[in-house]
Amino acid sequence: MQPVPVPNLQRASGAQCATVRGVALCRCGQSKTKPFCDGTHGAIGFKDKNTADPAKNVRKSYVGKGITILDNRGICSHAGYCTDGLKAVFREDTEPWIDPDGAQVREIIATIEKCPSGALSYAIDGVEAKPKERPPMVTVTDDGPYAITGGANRFDPSIYSLDPGFSSSTEYDLDREWSGAINWTQPLSNWGSAEEYKVGVSGRLRDKVLRPTAIIFASVPNATLSPFVTNQFLTYYDSHYSIGYHFNPTAFENFYAQNYGQPNGFVVDEANTTLSNQETFQHNKEDVYAAYAQYQVTFGALGLLGGVRVENTHASYAAYPFDADKNILLALSTSDHVYTNVFPTIQARYEIAPKLIMRGSVSSAVARPGFQQISAAISLSPSTNSISQGNPGLRPTTAYNIDWSIEKVFDSGSLISLGLFDKELKNYIVRTTTRIPVSALPPTPIYSGFTSGIVSIDNYRNINQARAAGSEIAWEQRLTQLPGILRGLGVGSVFHYLPLHLSEMGRRFGGCEGDCPVTEQVSDRLLRLPLFTAMTDDEQERVLAAVRSFRVRGQAAGALRRAA
Repeated sequence: MQPVPVPNLQRASGAQCATVRGVALCRCGQSKTKPFCDGTHGAIGFKDKNTADPAKNVRKSYVGKGITILDNRGICSHAGYCTDGLKAVFREDTEPWIDPDGAQVREIIATIEKCPSGALSYAIDGVEAKPKERPPMVTVTDDGPYAITGGANRFDPSIYSLDPGFSSSTEYDLDREWSGAINWTQPLSNWGSAEEYKVGVSGRLRDKVLRPTAIIFASVPNATLSPFVTNQFLTYYDSHYSIGYHFNPTAFENFYAQNYGQPNGFVVDEANTTLSNQETFQHNKEDVYAAYAQYQVTFGALGLLGGVRVENTHASYAAYPFDADKNILLALSTSDHVYTNVFPTIQARYEIAPKLIMRGSVSSAVARPGFQQISAAISLSPSTNSISQGNPGLRPTTAYNIDWSIEKVFDSGSLISLGLFDKELKNYIVRTTTRIPVSALPPTPIYSGFTSGIVSIDNYRNINQARAAGSEIAWEQRLTQLPGILRGLGVGSVFHYLPLHLSEMGRRFGGCEGDCPVTEQVSDRLLRLPLFTAMTDDEQERVLAAVRSFRVRGQAAGALRRAA
């Protein structure tokens, strides 16, 4: 294969760089095929952490009689065009290091325009000059940085302007819930040990309101971003990533107030404003009242638990439904749902041998539709070409479950388990997706934001039956010795999580082992490490090194056992 010149990539001599493969430029400085990457960075452990002082990433102004020089030390590449080319203005060993009156204005401008990093810029009579337009080019300097010139400066606020689709919005989003329960436990001694009878009632009342207040504009002023930014950069990731200058909200709010409702200012599109606010409005209520009775008893190695739970649901979902046939939003509509479910259950636990336990259960449950699934409100996202609308006719999904498992706990703290399950589902909720071209959408203002491409339309419906059945096998290794090892390395850690139903208060309310099996399995695997936001990099590395040391020790111990 013949090397092919790479467009817009040249050496310091002006000769074009050529390669036979895709372009990846060397950043570590050690590649044997510079300027192209050969993978050496991986072998030498190269890190691209930005070591520049973040405090310097701010633009300073040096005001002269005929010109104001603007300088940002935080992004300077130190190419030396300024200090080598115009020493009377850019003075390395003098403070202040820039003298804007040290040379003629045209000489200063010519020097600033050579700056490859954009650290230097200038303003005359208070108006900042736009960067000089140059063809895009990457120049590979001899054993030095890449000089990148030309192309749009993404940090230049003057290249951004108000979009004709500009809108202003606030949103009232309320999601609140009240709940309460009364439980009564009666110990018994009729048949076996740990015998008791429990009854209780509970209620959960949920109220969710989504009320957007958007303003859609038919036209907006002709304005760039320049008047609405400060002279400080907004940076993330240890000053490694900059996204431009800080936005000045006060300046924009004043501009908005001065131009709101003016002929060449912010002119409100009344029809689309009303439409936008109605299409996403929703007010949902879901109240669930429940009562249960439960009996449990233990006969030696066998433990039994049986009971029944009755739930009565009162729900209402209010929204502005969209009529696809008439292409309009209808009047506010409320869909009411009232239904009662009965959930019997029986569970068994048998201790075959110490630390060898078999479990089985037959149970039932309900899964109510989510608010977004059942609400008639329509959600439009032109930016992702997607439309979603709920189905007020959805019914809750009910499940009838059979589960069996056997587990073995070892002295080392590890656990192995095997399980079988069969779940029969009725009225299972599925999402349906239809994909159509934008041109097939009805010609109504509600779809005016969709301009091209394929649109995904999501909806929801019930299917009569569904089934999930299978088996699972799991191995858990609980590192109970880890806190002691870490303390030996000077890092304190604890297994700290106690499931609430097994706490002192939880037990007073009837909590016991087996009520929340997943929570109980996870509880003794959560390790709290001393990690917090105010830690220095060195302190964080010390904790991580201790954890890595434990991993290395574990691997070494495993190798010794295999060798033995």
